[in-house]
Amino acid sequence: MGTSRLVMLGAAAAVVVAGCGGGGGDGGGGPSGGAGMSASINGSSWAATQVQVTAGSAQVPGSVVITGIRISGQATSSIILALGFIGGPGTYPLGVNQGTSAGGIGQLLETSPSSVQSRITPFDGAAGTLTVTSLTATHLTGTFAFVAVPILGATFTGNKQITAGELDIDLPQALSAVPAANHGSRVSATLGSVPFNGATVVGLGSNGAFSFGGNTDSINVSFVTQVPVTAAGSYTLGTGIRVTVTDLKLNHVWGGTGGDAGSVEVTSVANGRVQGTFSGTLHTQQQGLSDLTVTNGAFDVRIDPSP
Repeated sequence: MGTSRLVMLGAAAAVVVAGCGGGGGDGGGGPSGGAGMSASINGSSWAATQVQVTAGSAQVPGSVVITGIRISGQATSSIILALGFIGGPGTYPLGVNQGTSAGGIGQLLETSPSSVQSRITPFDGAAGTLTVTSLTATHLTGTFAFVAVPILGATFTGNKQITAGELDIDLPQALSAVPAANHGSRVSATLGSVPFNGATVVGLGSNGAFSFGGNTDSINVSFVTQVPVTAAGSYTLGTGIRVTVTDLKLNHVWGGTGGDAGSVEVTSVANGRVQGTFSGTLHTQQQGLSDLTVTNGAFDVRIDPSP
């Protein structure tokens, strides 16, 4: 799995949401009923004066864009949630690519006659959460919270904390069903002592030869099969499945060498998906760096056919 491909997918998702403003999507939408949308922005109460609910990407099951807009004189403030693979009640991460993973992106857009400020959840895989408490064909309720940072290239500074978010909205159309074989992908682990949750996760290959990986805005974790993987089993790091961790900002790399120790435990290879766990020690590829201990590793990834 090429690191550049993962990074580009994540960046593309950020650009789409940052540019949607009022919450456009692939399908129709309109004003929502219910109690609406409310939150606290840096400790100040906020409530939407109108809520737009729009279908998201037709290619992503359970995809929706929820936009709450508050108008106060000539100023507006909007909270936008762009979501994918929302299949029912549960807690979903914000700060992930809703095109590949269950959860999505949170955005805060503030405008006045003199300025436009857009902040978005960083692609760190853990910028916030959405908890769906109930979901029917016509209604969604839940809570949310996230941190929003200035978009790339912004001339303004300062993060904004969105807390105590509440959703109680009608859906103009039912969210598309999330099938078992396409419920979004996930790669997570503890790297050293730091939790990792992939923000963008993709996989490619066929016939037991495949690669997959997850990345955030700073870390990439990639897997490449060294032997055919067509059934559940234990695969030794390096010789069975090669696992590589890259610090994208410092260009440090661990894994993919003869000094790796540990295993990838594949629990299922079926229906175009691979699932399992992994742990071990990845040998550093830079002189002077310590090896990297990986624990609590888990993955559940859709493998698409290679183009």
